[in-house]
Amino acid sequence: MPKLLTVIAITAAIVLVAASASMNFLFASSLGRTALEGSILGAVAVGVDMLKAVLAIFLGYAARQQRWLFVAIGSAAFVLFSTLSLAAAFGFTATNRQAAIAGHERGNQRLAELERRIGELQSKLRGLPTHRILALVDAEFDAKRVDARWLTSRECAALTTARVREFCEGIALLRSERIAAVESARLEQLISEHETEIGELRKAGGDVAADPQARSMAQVLGLSELEVRRGLSALLALVVEVGSALGVYIALGHGIQMQRDARPDTASRATALTSDETKPDHRSLAEAPVVPDVSRCEVSQQATHEQGPSADCASSEAARPGVAVSVRHRRSPRATPIRGSNGSG
Repeated sequence: MPKLLTVIAITAAIVLVAASASMNFLFASSLGRTALEGSILGAVAVGVDMLKAVLAIFLGYAARQQRWLFVAIGSAAFVLFSTLSLAAAFGFTATNRQAAIAGHERGNQRLAELERRIGELQSKLRGLPTHRILALVDAEFDAKRVDARWLTSRECAALTTARVREFCEGIALLRSERIAAVESARLEQLISEHETEIGELRKAGGDVAADPQARSMAQVLGLSELEVRRGLSALLALVVEVGSALGVYIALGHGIQMQRDARPDTASRATALTSDETKPDHRSLAEAPVVPDVSRCEVSQQATHEQGPSADCASSEAARPGVAVSVRHRRSPRATPIRGSNGSG
């Protein structure tokens, strides 16, 4: 299980390093004036990001070995590389977020414009005089054209009599009604087209906020949407860069520590073995024969002058060399004075 967790952590760290390197490459390459300059800047960003990831591991090893000069120089380089990577990642996240939001904002602006234009068209449509549909007006106009008064008045150009004048007034009213009918049909056609486009925009999410996350957080925190967007972009860039910089070190360092905990140190094992070997065996000591002190035996013999060695000293002569000596030595018995025949010492 610990090995599986370590593999998962290393995989996640590699993914973060790859994501950070890709973000930095895309942003740095966009700063070049030409394709070659962009490729060079992108390669620099990728190299810095990869070196930053392994530099954290080197700093950890150097700190354990107390190589403080390397720690000082490496820490300065690590801070410099991290600052550059963080700036590139922040530029990438801000640009990408702004591009995504700009599309939503354009859709919302177009939706608002269409709704405004529909309102204007509807106002114009309501302002038209009362009229019938264009087909009915044209049908009535065609019927009047076959009237004799239409021909005698030369299409109402010459108003000779009252009947002709009345007929031509009706023709004028029909022409006005036809103009209103034509304008009404045109306005209704425009309104229908705008409504169709509005429906498509709403299906694509054009009727929602451009950045719902920033708007909700701005309402909760009491900030502007722009400030919240900048904070979210900085947070995403910081998470990616911290993960790419320290992810490999965290994954490998944890695995190494678990291996050390599972396997005791060689020096500790050697110390344990030595202590076991040098520890006295009380059972063997108890069973070992008691060997009296030779120096005590010599002193005792000098004191008695004539008396032979005691039983303990005699047993010491029969003792073989190399036999372990007991911790406790039996004291030699005190010499007994020799009494003469007269009882004097």
